[in-house]
Amino acid sequence: MKKLILVTLASASLLALTACASSSKEATSDNSKSNTLETQKKVDTAPFQVGKDMMKNERVYYEADYDEDNPLGVNTEIKKVYIFKKGKLSAYDVPYDYVRNNITLGSLKGLNQREILNKIVSNNKKVLDAAKEDVQKYNPDVAAKAEYIEPNSQKIKIEALTDPSGNTLAKERISADNVNISGGYVDAVHEENGFSNGLSSGSKNSFISFTLSNYDKGAFTVFNQNYAFFNISDNTAFITENNSSALPELDSLDENFVKVQTESFDDFD
Repeated sequence: MKKLILVTLASASLLALTACASSSKEATSDNSKSNTLETQKKVDTAPFQVGKDMMKNERVYYEADYDEDNPLGVNTEIKKVYIFKKGKLSAYDVPYDYVRNNITLGSLKGLNQREILNKIVSNNKKVLDAAKEDVQKYNPDVAAKAEYIEPNSQKIKIEALTDPSGNTLAKERISADNVNISGGYVDAVHEENGFSNGLSSGSKNSFISFTLSNYDKGAFTVFNQNYAFFNISDNTAFITENNSSALPELDSLDENFVKVQTESFDDFD
């Protein structure tokens, strides 16, 4: 009888331990799901820091004209495309004078980065071919010299200015030297009775610079895709996709890739 009682107690203990283990496993699983959702939530709501993102990730930016009468949206024409990838920049002009197949933000709906670049390159080569054919009629030497410029990839430099307190960045300048801009324009080709619209080609060894400010930025939506933008000059927007509910931010003062000054960009070497 005593032996039977001991076996019964042992079985009961084993069942209790199994139940506890099962309960603990379920709790752990629930916590894991909760943590994952919380992490996703943080990713979705946290803004990215511009320079840090350019140094560590790959991101496409667009340059476009805009003003009060021409707000950013589905019909915004893209003037230039910039690819930032782990501290390097490559650039594409987006000409459209000869072939009225303008590339707009709306026309990029559903395309991934590779498809966007393919669309830009195809457009640029199409425009160049049409321009060469046109110029060939009255200036074959110029037409023969025109060639498609392949983009290169150049290191970026990041400089920053603080606000009056010296504790926070107010402006950040991203620049790169010797950039071969794919596409673009050369000087207009002259005829006897005037001149043409110019011959689309490209530009080599260009200097590219963008100055971003925390005080001069915004957001808009095209076909359910959220975009953020900085106003980088008079009526010129620097645009990128932004899946966060917050706008991008300038970098922190202690980032080792940011050269910080308190007076003006002219003071940089």
